[in-house]
Amino acid sequence: MKNIRMPLAILLTALLSLTFQSFGNDVIVSTKPKANLDLRAQYPHAVLRKSLEMSMKKYGFFEIKLVERELDNFSKMMEVHEGKHMNLTMAMTTPDWEYLNIPVRIPIRRGMANFRLLATNEKYLDKFSQIKTLEQLKELSAGVVSKWGINEILASAGIPLVETSNYDSLFKMLNKGRFDYTPRGINEAFYELNERKDTLTNIVIEPNLVLYMLQPYYIFVSPKHPRIAERIEYGLEKMIKQGILKKMFAQHHADNLKAANIHNRTVIKIHNKFLTKKTPINRKELWMIYDEE
Repeated sequence: MKNIRMPLAILLTALLSLTFQSFGNDVIVSTKPKANLDLRAQYPHAVLRKSLEMSMKKYGFFEIKLVERELDNFSKMMEVHEGKHMNLTMAMTTPDWEYLNIPVRIPIRRGMANFRLLATNEKYLDKFSQIKTLEQLKELSAGVVSKWGINEILASAGIPLVETSNYDSLFKMLNKGRFDYTPRGINEAFYELNERKDTLTNIVIEPNLVLYMLQPYYIFVSPKHPRIAERIEYGLEKMIKQGILKKMFAQHHADNLKAANIHNRTVIKIHNKFLTKKTPINRKELWMIYDEE
């Protein structure tokens, strides 16, 4: 009986190890966007898929599974760290996220999310008319979702924060004037307002200001699945070398970049003192607009 049990134990261990690598395929498990109106994940998921396709010759086939789970970024990172139910997520980086999981240190949004437009209540537009500096901006309150990656950066700069636990409620609160503005990425702002224009009629984009915070948007992989992180990095580097990432970025974001008109806005810089030393600041080819902090 002992001779039978030992091979069975070995077989079970082998089967468990194939949870995310089935029959030679790398299986990537991540979450679907958590809000019904949220299409922000379309571009990063397209980049993820392309990076896996670009690495097939070296790493073989792959499968992507998107599961429906209502998790905030902190919970996602913990789930990915454990590596049992999901093994990949994407987010604006923080030192904690980079410690918990394997960051693929290529900013797949090319730094676009460094630029934040201000969604505000129409009745508050006059408050922004004379603002030119960070010191002046500190007089106004910013609405954020709890545990967002930018919260620590904003708070360290002295900006008063009003927190909510829910992404959709953020806009409902702004529509009611519970805070002065919420900083939204160029890839987010116009889409979010357009999708809510019939129900949240008081929200507008402030026309003259843009915040700048250097905070890369990375793919994070479970430390239990380093092969997947290595594979994605390999694929992304090929995409960069062949100009594919830059082309995909332009195809997905040209309209938003034109609408944002950041070159004609007053830029208010907010220093991100939490960046890790491994942030690829000096790789000019990775960034939409190169800026040494």
